[in-house]
Amino acid sequence: MSWLLPVNRKLRHLEGISLRNIALVKNAGRPRKQTIDDESLPSTLTSPAKLLAQRDIAKLEHSKSSSDLKASAGNTAQEISNGLASSPKKPRRHAQRRRSTQSWMDEPPNIRQKLLQDVVSERRPDTFFSLHKVGATLVDSPIYISEIKETSMNPDFKYFDLSEGYKSFSRDDSVIVRIWARTETSPVSTLLVETEVYLPSLIRIGKTVWYILLRRDVAEMLQLDSFYHPFGNNSIIFHMIDGTYASFSDLPDVESVLNSVHAQPPTPRSATLPPRDTSSFDALMKLKDLAECIEDAEKTRAQITQQIESIIGKRKKATDEIAAAAQKQASLKSVEDALAKTRREVQKLQEERSTRQTNLKDRRTAVNNQESTQRGGEAELRAAMVQLDDKRNRQSQIKSKVSGQVRRVAQDILDVFPIEPIDKHPLCFTIRSLFLPNARSFETDHTSSSAPPRSSDETTAAALSYVVQILSMLETDLAIPLPYMPLAYGSASTIFDPLSSASELGLSSHSSSPAYLLAGPFSKSPDNISDGTGISQYAPTPSTHPFRLFPLYQISTPPKRFRWAIYLLNRDIEELMAQSGCGRALDPRNTLANLKYLLTVLASGKGEMPGRKKGVVRALDGRMGER
Repeated sequence: MSWLLPVNRKLRHLEGISLRNIALVKNAGRPRKQTIDDESLPSTLTSPAKLLAQRDIAKLEHSKSSSDLKASAGNTAQEISNGLASSPKKPRRHAQRRRSTQSWMDEPPNIRQKLLQDVVSERRPDTFFSLHKVGATLVDSPIYISEIKETSMNPDFKYFDLSEGYKSFSRDDSVIVRIWARTETSPVSTLLVETEVYLPSLIRIGKTVWYILLRRDVAEMLQLDSFYHPFGNNSIIFHMIDGTYASFSDLPDVESVLNSVHAQPPTPRSATLPPRDTSSFDALMKLKDLAECIEDAEKTRAQITQQIESIIGKRKKATDEIAAAAQKQASLKSVEDALAKTRREVQKLQEERSTRQTNLKDRRTAVNNQESTQRGGEAELRAAMVQLDDKRNRQSQIKSKVSGQVRRVAQDILDVFPIEPIDKHPLCFTIRSLFLPNARSFETDHTSSSAPPRSSDETTAAALSYVVQILSMLETDLAIPLPYMPLAYGSASTIFDPLSSASELGLSSHSSSPAYLLAGPFSKSPDNISDGTGISQYAPTPSTHPFRLFPLYQISTPPKRFRWAIYLLNRDIEELMAQSGCGRALDPRNTLANLKYLLTVLASGKGEMPGRKKGVVRALDGRMGER
């Protein structure tokens, strides 16, 4: 791809951003040109004896000092130059000795490693960036937010595309880039760099060669063909569709270089030009005559215009009469057309009147017949109203009996499966003396002293089996269908999920299973639509869709499937609470707390609780009679 012109660079051409040399603290002084160590001493100059000594050294020892010896060496040289010293002598060793300021060099290796890791962590923060429209504040929503790059000094972020979903500002040529950083010591992200970037002013640095060319005249003046410019602290690199660009704020000002003394252009040489011919006197006189001709033409045009207006004014009366006659003829033609149209409308209305009279006669006959039929229906309605009152009374009696039976069933369930709270532990309950943790206990480990002890896998499975039995009984007694089918098999109980899609269950669409096994009950595809209803002809069942069965036990079970089963069980309890009029659960993750609240509300009511109806099963009663 060819290069984009600077004026054509827009925000839609931006594909990615990289950062180089991230520094959380700016350097206070000027950058050092070399390392500060013992080589700065005058006594350590290169000599034959030193070269022989370096050959015998087996390893490089670390200096146990961090003091700067340049100051002391500079002071010695200054004294010699000022004449304070009578003759140049060899510097004394005790005057050039540095103090051992790095006290941790004598510490154990583990402490030194910890200190070095702390130093490295400060230089490798977690960073991300955000793009904002020009003029936006920190409160306004950003255009784009990148992912977080952890512990990186030179992060490269993922590429993005701003040409599709950002059409309102994809043609802008300016954008605000904000760099955010955080460290282990400060987990809150803070604003590190905020800069407004003008895309046409960026400098192309290519793909692999990072050289920046100056203008030819400037390069010749500085006697440089090209120069290499390194990246400074917190440098931002922009990846465009035609290459890589950067903005160097510390480049030399070309205009200042051009305006300097060395860049002044040479003094032009004086030269005598040959004389040129100019306009003659005759040519100038012709121009004067031309101006007079133009003035005469304007006067003639004004006279002709006045004559035309006078002629039109004299014949105005005749012109008005002709216009009036034409207007009357046009009016007469429009009146004749309106008269013909009105006659056609009258004829059409007469035909419509005769048709409506016939229809009115038929309707009167039909109304008379309907009145006789209605009188007979009113008599039947009065009789039906009497039957309706009787049925309403029976319905109210049945409802009161049903509510009483529901109260009795709920109380029996509470007696058979007692749900009791644990002292000093809010929202923690046991069912038949088996502790069942809340759903949040399966997501993260709670190590606080106030949390109850974690139950074993067998205890949890047994407690969940009791919950599954209660839900199965309530579904039958309350006639409320549950969205997720609980299957009670003791401590190996499961729950079936027929509603979630394959992507929600973590199944890949490229699996080797047939399409109807991966599809949900309401999926629309050409292979599983029946009779145009949009409902899959392969209804999910536990036998045909075994992967939709989620275990309610932790033994030999992936934690993700077990947590999903607990989530489905809590959704069933929430559905029962909503359908039975108990209201919405405050926290669906409190399994036993919500179940006890549901049973307590169902068992409450006015009046005496009806007892169990005494008698035997009819089938058994018949067998006893035969015997």
